[in-house]
Amino acid sequence: MASFRYKAADAQGAAVAGVLVADTPEDARARLRQMGLFPERVDLVGRSAMRWRERLPGTRVRNAAAVAILTRQCAVLLASGVPLTDALQLLARQTEHKGLALALMEIWESVNAGRSFADALSTYPQFFDRSYVGMIASGERSGTMDVVLSRLAEFLERRRMMQSRVSTAFIYPAILVLMVIALLTFLSVYVLPTIAPLLKQTGRPLPLSTELLFILGAGVQHAGLWLLLLLAIAGGVFFSVRKRPAVRDAVDLALLRAPLFGRIWLKSLVARLTMSFSTLLRTGVPAVEALEVLQGMAPNAALRDELASIRADVMEGKEISARLSQSRFFPPMVGYMVAVGERSGNLADVLEHVSNAYDQEVEIASRRLLAILEPALVLMMAGVVGFIAMSLMVTILELSHI
Repeated sequence: MASFRYKAADAQGAAVAGVLVADTPEDARARLRQMGLFPERVDLVGRSAMRWRERLPGTRVRNAAAVAILTRQCAVLLASGVPLTDALQLLARQTEHKGLALALMEIWESVNAGRSFADALSTYPQFFDRSYVGMIASGERSGTMDVVLSRLAEFLERRRMMQSRVSTAFIYPAILVLMVIALLTFLSVYVLPTIAPLLKQTGRPLPLSTELLFILGAGVQHAGLWLLLLLAIAGGVFFSVRKRPAVRDAVDLALLRAPLFGRIWLKSLVARLTMSFSTLLRTGVPAVEALEVLQGMAPNAALRDELASIRADVMEGKEISARLSQSRFFPPMVGYMVAVGERSGNLADVLEHVSNAYDQEVEIASRRLLAILEPALVLMMAGVVGFIAMSLMVTILELSHI
């Protein structure tokens, strides 16, 4: 089987485009005619190109947005009585995300062949993570796929909002840092090499600040490319070494314990994990299985190990709240609230409240951190520019005897 992207016209002459799975281009054209379409163009989809595109920056964000929209649309179609196979085919035709359209057509082919929907989704982890697949599996078992998809759509939309709040909060500081680096590079490569010969040809000694400025500029100009190459090599070595379990665990633990940023990062992870836990329980996933899914979702190795330890203790009969209270990562309030939920029998609702609380804490902490970072970065940039300007102006004034 191969995947083909097609352009065709329907009986009314309207243009239709999409992706379908077939053995050959001729088979693809025959299937389009069976669908009541008149094929105009059928092209084989290159899998290597699709895999290359999946590595581009921002791909995960675009994938998450497309999957959230797809899930909402699929929930509406199933609630309206449309069969799953028809819904998948319809969604594959109308989605604008080419990679997702290809995945949907192959999922549709697998479901038609008798494979379960959750099993077919698990083939594409770049779109459907373990929590998504686990919730779909629970919907298939309970026969409430439309309800599960609706809850899953709400979960995905809220998770995107939580992630965007944290990432958006640090965009402005990152832009300021890049501006400082760009300004220093421009001055070192273009401005200082032009001014330095004019000042030095007078033969008079230059102020220490000016000499230091010219030395730094010459160093950046002559060794800048080597410095970039060295940084690239160091980055490559770091990422290759980081794949080792011991190094990865140490780095991820250091990230969670980093001043200022570590606490915000940890609270954002707690908010995401408790929200995921709540949604998994609401869709019928058992608690032990939900903890396994959370372990696979955690982006931090230290937190993954902690969740694995919690799951092992829960399987031995220990209460989740008792184990969370002993955790070195989860705040004490999480264990206390989970204990309340276990006693009252509404653990999913309590976890949702915990997630909302930590989501608000992350937003407040991010604003406070930004209130400190923004003026500090502006002052740093002003100090750099002021140092360069004053170094040059003092020298020019001295040389002109003013």
